[in-house]
Amino acid sequence: MPRVQQYGPSQVQTQVSSGPQARALPQEAFPLAQAAGAVQDIGQVFAGVAERVAITEAEQTALEFEREKNKLFFDPDAGYFNTQGRAAYDAAQGTTEALQQLKDQFGARLSNPTAQRAFDQVASRHLQSAQVDIMRHASGGLKAWETATVKARAENSIENAALYWGDSEKLAVQREVGRAAVMDAAEMEGITGEALNERLQTFESSFAAASIEAAAQRSAEEGARLLEEHGDRLEGPLRAKAEKLIDTRRKAEKTQRDAQLAVIKATNLVDAYEEDRAGLIAEVNGIEDPELRKKTMSEAMYQFNQRKTARSEQRAAAFEQAEELVAQGTSPEQIKAQLADQWEILSPSQRKKIEAGEGVVTDYNQLADLLLLPKDKLAAVDPTDHYASLAPRDRTRLITAVKAARGTASGSEKADAQTGRSRTAQTSSTVELLFGAKKKRG
Repeated sequence: MPRVQQYGPSQVQTQVSSGPQARALPQEAFPLAQAAGAVQDIGQVFAGVAERVAITEAEQTALEFEREKNKLFFDPDAGYFNTQGRAAYDAAQGTTEALQQLKDQFGARLSNPTAQRAFDQVASRHLQSAQVDIMRHASGGLKAWETATVKARAENSIENAALYWGDSEKLAVQREVGRAAVMDAAEMEGITGEALNERLQTFESSFAAASIEAAAQRSAEEGARLLEEHGDRLEGPLRAKAEKLIDTRRKAEKTQRDAQLAVIKATNLVDAYEEDRAGLIAEVNGIEDPELRKKTMSEAMYQFNQRKTARSEQRAAAFEQAEELVAQGTSPEQIKAQLADQWEILSPSQRKKIEAGEGVVTDYNQLADLLLLPKDKLAAVDPTDHYASLAPRDRTRLITAVKAARGTASGSEKADAQTGRSRTAQTSSTVELLFGAKKKRG
């Protein structure tokens, strides 16, 4: 009988067929492999989209971070780079910390690790560049502050020159302090040589000018003394200014002295020649200095006229008061007893009227003569001199006419005055004033 060959377990193997016929089979013959490939492709697509989303989110956040950073730096009201001097130096640390807080704040908005990494890279570069700018600005501000402080020392020494101009030792100390400050400031700014010498010369000129000007304010003599001592340090324009100031001060002092002397002399002379104008004028004309004579004459005439006006007003008031007492039945002796001071200033004619115990009746001839005077002569009339011959109502008329002649009358007073009209009109107006308007016949 034929033998059947037998195979042990070690002889059984799995072999994938790759022959021509197997390779010729269509893909549909392998459905599971096809599905696995499709899933792998979709996963790759979604992974790419997620990365794009993360990158875009990081870019958007970086833009918002940059806007806030620019606001922190360049805000018109509170931006760091708008600070100057010490303020720039003092704000540097706080600005750096605020910038770091902004980075952390915007980074915390991102939940995707890829977006966080992308934003951190961009923001870190911004942060590094900004810190360099902050340090540069702070350093410049600190230097400007230091330089300004040193310059202020020089300015302060110039101000002190105006305070210590009368103390040569203190003035010398302030000058040296100022010179040192000028040199320190020049060193900070890198200025040497001729430019430094020009700065020192400008300081010396300004310092000397300040002391001379302050001295001249005290007196022209003191200003001239300091100009003699320190004038060699003055630059051309400042020297001319100082000389002009001293000359002006000298003239002002002379004017003041002359005016004071004129007032004193005029007062004494008016006291001595109380009612003697001719004697007063003769005395003033005896002053040798023409300028002083002119000023004294002006002041003396002013005081004389003021006193005369005051006396006239007092005399008029006293006479009217005495008239009222006469009308009330008071005797002349009682009036003298009650109004002793006022009685002394009454004119002889006024006293005579009061002693006669009569009321004043207007002398119309005298009133008419006064009212018909030319304008210039009427303006020189003192109405109170004629009170003894004018009733109260007519005194007012004379006062009104005199005011109109002097050009000091009010509108209503001008309407009542005849000054400035033709001679015929003046006469008619005077008659009207004295006797009333003519009545028209019916």
